[in-house]
Amino acid sequence: MKRWGLLISVLALLVAAGVTVRWWLAPLLKFVGANTDLIQGLADGIQLGLWLIAGVAGFIALVRRNKKPPAPLPTEISMKKKAEAGSVLIEGDALNANIMAGEHNTLIQTGTYIDKQIISNPSTADPKILRQAYLNRLFESSRALSLAGVDPKAASDPTHAGRLDLDAVYTALLTLTPETPERLARGDMMEKESRRVSALEQLNRHKHLVLLGDPGSGKSTFVNFVARCLAGEALGSPTANLKLLTAPLPKDKDDDKKEKETPQPWHHGSLLPVRIILRDFAARGLPPVGQKASAKHLCDFIAAELDPHALSAFAEPLQNELREKGGLLLLDGLDEVPEAQQHRTQIKQAVEGVNRRSIKLSR
Repeated sequence: MKRWGLLISVLALLVAAGVTVRWWLAPLLKFVGANTDLIQGLADGIQLGLWLIAGVAGFIALVRRNKKPPAPLPTEISMKKKAEAGSVLIEGDALNANIMAGEHNTLIQTGTYIDKQIISNPSTADPKILRQAYLNRLFESSRALSLAGVDPKAASDPTHAGRLDLDAVYTALLTLTPETPERLARGDMMEKESRRVSALEQLNRHKHLVLLGDPGSGKSTFVNFVARCLAGEALGSPTANLKLLTAPLPKDKDDDKKEKETPQPWHHGSLLPVRIILRDFAARGLPPVGQKASAKHLCDFIAAELDPHALSAFAEPLQNELREKGGLLLLDGLDEVPEAQQHRTQIKQAVEGVNRRSIKLSR
């Protein structure tokens, strides 16, 4: 409708101009003839102005092209949506996902370990999700090998921050096992004999195991490695799992090279690992001096240690699984517990109350 109105208006102006041409054409021609130089100057000025405007516009376009902003990251490109407050948006597959946290829409790239895990309503959280969160934390916290007690110079090297990936450098811990007292009683062993057996094979054989060794001999590293592989197996890790845990022992020079390598024995599957640092238990979990410690003190300490990592809701499912299915209790650093105030005696009382497969470390 507007186009027709415009067309009619233009036609009306043309008709009016044609009707009135005898009155305005003669004065206009007279004005042009008398002011030719002025009109030519105005035309030249307008042309120069147009060229100047075109030059400035071209220069601005060139500068803006050279200062093009950097391309957004892939995670920024793919996140077309926004997560609502209190929710999480995940795009991509399990290995290459983008995660967006709600309220402030914070992007988290896959592969980033989040030590502080936040569960909005722990009381209603799925125990399977809580279990996976617990295993994830244990899996990541046991992955690094500190060099502080091995090579102080390397530990201060900023290239690797004094830590190595445990999966890449771990070597099976071998133990010396004295022969049984029965052989000594029979008199068929003239002197003390011993046989080298891997710590994993010993753990596979015995429901309760104590490892004795000098500082830096690999006891804590073995604990971390077992915990990481068991957690990795439950999480489906392709790198740290039961296959890595039971990898064949390296052969000695005297071994037959043609002999087929066999995995180390492990007949207990993917047990739920629970790692406890005994110096922390002595500092925060034991009863007052003079009181007897029990398994309850140990269980309460395990539950308390989950709270700083937003996993307190997993305390009950964890204890239920340990009671019903069992697990692997890994107690590390008894030698770091001071002998004063009977702390070691109390720890022994608490551990003896736990009727599950366990490994206790000492020196």
